[in-house]
Amino acid sequence: MLHFGLALWAALACVPGGCAMELTRMETVATCELETCGRMSYNQVREMFGSLLMTKKQIYEMETAANENRTQYLIASGAIESVASSFIDDDGGACCSTRVVHIANRTLYNLQGQLKTVIHLADANTPSYQYIPHASCVSVGDCKGKCILEAKLTSLLVIDFATGYKFDWFLIPGYCSCKNIYV
Repeated sequence: MLHFGLALWAALACVPGGCAMELTRMETVATCELETCGRMSYNQVREMFGSLLMTKKQIYEMETAANENRTQYLIASGAIESVASSFIDDDGGACCSTRVVHIANRTLYNLQGQLKTVIHLADANTPSYQYIPHASCVSVGDCKGKCILEAKLTSLLVIDFATGYKFDWFLIPGYCSCKNIYV
């Protein structure tokens, strides 16, 4: 059975001026802590997989740049004239608009339905995470059918305490689409 699953997640909400992290639904799982992750030190993990792990500041800067690029594209294409704030809250879809937030899931269920621990260096001197974009549907708009939250297949670095580090596949809420559903 394929499903979305999380045992602990941290949502990173970014707005002008900074980001805030919120932890929800706690469950005890083995994880990276005390400067070690499995058999590797945090420095070794950063050396091997550094581009996967981002700080809150880095994800905020990335989202800010992406939002500015999207705003300029929408203005240039004539889709909008201007924006009231520097952050667009959704993708501006006419049918089923999508909002994306980046979440540092601690655990997720993979495609085989096994609970896996996602590698994060949360207690490091400079905490860094694999922020995963999660979508939600925010408005129906002109959709004559039904807005459906579609999944995207995503590969994440996990620690498997039997075999070590590996990339595994997960279904993550990715985008909203309007589906004609006939009864």
